[in-house]
Amino acid sequence: ISFYQYCVVSSQTPVEGPTTTNLTGSSYLPLAPGTAYYVYVREMCIDGVWSDWSVPATFTTPCNLATLPYSENFESTTAGSLPPCTTVVNEGAVTANNWTTVANPGSGFENNTLKYTGTTEAANAWFFTKGVTLVEGTKYKISYKYGNNSETTSEKLKVIAATSPNVTSLL
Repeated sequence: ISFYQYCVVSSQTPVEGPTTTNLTGSSYLPLAPGTAYYVYVREMCIDGVWSDWSVPATFTTPCNLATLPYSENFESTTAGSLPPCTTVVNEGAVTANNWTTVANPGSGFENNTLKYTGTTEAANAWFFTKGVTLVEGTKYKISYKYGNNSETTSEKLKVIAATSPNVTSLL
């Protein structure tokens, strides 16, 4: 009989975990929604010493749907990153220019703000919020603070309801 030890962690550092003789169907709970995890496995060798940890398998748990009212003010987000369960997709020519959270960017915004820094090239960068539970036939009001720090260029903003963060299905 072979003995295996496995761990499921949200960092890239394995730690001692449960031991089993059968990895098929093993469970590891609780897992947080919208979190990336790394799964490591190692085997007990003949001499009673554990092998090295395996290369990790990775997965991300699905996000819970938000209930209304839903608000995202980016204050709990670290500058340079995105809020949990949100997504950025860049279909533009300049893939380095994406939406990101910045602290106090000016132009009337004094707190953490979602910002896109453009260039002279056309952009096609999309920010998707986490999923929100909506009821068919119900009217909803969406509000946001939106700005532009340039007097020579104009910006466009499109708000679309979709079932997944897939740009191709929106165009």
